[in-house]
Amino acid sequence: MRFRRDLIDATLGSERGYFTIGNFPRLGAGDGPPPEYDPLEGSFQHSHYLKDDAVHPSHLELVANIRRRQGKTVDINVPIFRDAKTQWPFPDPTVISDAHRWLDQPGHPRKNHIYADSMLFAHGSCSLQVTMQAADLNQARILHDQLIPLGPIMLALTAVTPLFKCYIADTDTRWLALQEGCDDRTAAELETGKQGIPQIKPRCASNSAYISQSAHQSYQDPNLVINPVIKQRFLAGGMDDPLATYFANIFVRDHLAVMSGDQYHSDIQDLNHFLMLNGNNWNTVRFKPPTTLDPDDKSDGWKVEFRSMEVQMTCFENAAFACFMVLVARTMLHYKLDLYLPILKVDENMERSGARDAASQGKFWWKRNMMAKQDSTDKRKEGRKSEEVANETGDTVEELIGLSSASYPQNSTKSYPIPVAAEYGEMTINGIMNGKPSAGVSDELANPGLVPLIRRYLTTQPLLSSSPTAIAKIETYLTFISDRASGALWSSAKWQRDFVLRHPEYRKDSVVGDGVCYDLLMAIKRIGRCNGDCDEATRLRGERWRRRLLYDLGLEEAGELIGRG
Repeated sequence: MRFRRDLIDATLGSERGYFTIGNFPRLGAGDGPPPEYDPLEGSFQHSHYLKDDAVHPSHLELVANIRRRQGKTVDINVPIFRDAKTQWPFPDPTVISDAHRWLDQPGHPRKNHIYADSMLFAHGSCSLQVTMQAADLNQARILHDQLIPLGPIMLALTAVTPLFKCYIADTDTRWLALQEGCDDRTAAELETGKQGIPQIKPRCASNSAYISQSAHQSYQDPNLVINPVIKQRFLAGGMDDPLATYFANIFVRDHLAVMSGDQYHSDIQDLNHFLMLNGNNWNTVRFKPPTTLDPDDKSDGWKVEFRSMEVQMTCFENAAFACFMVLVARTMLHYKLDLYLPILKVDENMERSGARDAASQGKFWWKRNMMAKQDSTDKRKEGRKSEEVANETGDTVEELIGLSSASYPQNSTKSYPIPVAAEYGEMTINGIMNGKPSAGVSDELANPGLVPLIRRYLTTQPLLSSSPTAIAKIETYLTFISDRASGALWSSAKWQRDFVLRHPEYRKDSVVGDGVCYDLLMAIKRIGRCNGDCDEATRLRGERWRRRLLYDLGLEEAGELIGRG
């Protein structure tokens, strides 16, 4: 990652630069169309803030079709952070009150929210995505399901988007803007929810269904909307029920775009139409079938893409989170972890993940004992035994958690029924990632933590164990993830917010002015490229932040430095 950054810097030269941040803080503010601009001149977006030439040509029809299908201008309303001098109630002063002069169906700005009217405010944000190759279809289905509950957790942990359209937002992530900016649901489809009829989720949302046959029905969304005709065709063709239900949910959508020329193709062997439909559903985890039906083509396979994380400001952070996701996936498979949560609880976690300081202050629904085996039969009627969680390496739950048998809950060795609601509870991200090794009964007692489990998994891998350099590098990343989860290291969103609030030009009115924005971006640029100059980062951040924010250096030696702190 650092090599790529250096290559881009060398190409751009000294007068230009780039940043790996969630979004440009002043996109659509002051640098948009002139006051006399007619939004209908932009035949695709109809935006008051951004011209069509700001959108990549390949996305113009996609942008237009979302607006056309919805029947009105895109509506994005992000809650504003209320400071001492913020006008309250807050009316976004950039909203054009007589938009109906141009548009039959203008958007609906809400009080105390920052308003935007273009999909570019959503798709113009940046994320960190990790695609993993599965060994086969079954492994891909397991990975897909087990990664779904991690979507909100990793979104909160990587939060980097507290600024929106020149204002400080009352959220830390891009997800709300992304969800609303890509929402193409019609008024009739939205009305069904008010009438008690199951409502289609936005195209950009947490996942709607589990697909592994080990997923118990009680975890699925009871309000899932499917295309019943399509499902019956899948079942008749030999597809099992969970997978048929998953794809039948995708086929409730209309196509938003078709590749040029594909509208004339009807070859059943051509997957372009499906790939485009599947690709225009932006969930936190994407199940990616092979792109060819040729059984002899070994160049492709079943993949799973993890999509919720926000891009980080430094190469070190991005590398750490990318590496972590690969390791957590391998650890899940190795220990056969059971992270299943009801889909509705995952949805609730997604709502919580965008809150300010959710990584350190929030609580999320999580599996009380993720070491328990999942079975396709309803073992809650028979009860589960802790002996079942012994894994292929011979480790028991007690060994993995690091507790003595005396401090482990006494009833864990007995057969006992477990209602679905008793299988999960509210936990901090610190508990989810680092566990709670001390004795005592709590939700986090039976949860060893993902980071300790990964460390344990690494000891079972001979190739890694025999490479001190590789282990040291990975340990650097795991230490960073652990410290971010515990709150010892601030999230990038928290640092950006604090930088703005302490800037001498900031007027406590929630506005991020030109000068504040420029200084913020220059600080991010210098920190991301300090190349080992610890003094430079200290000067920019202040000595009191040295311990908490050392990760911003992007150094290979960051783990060692953190250890000294």
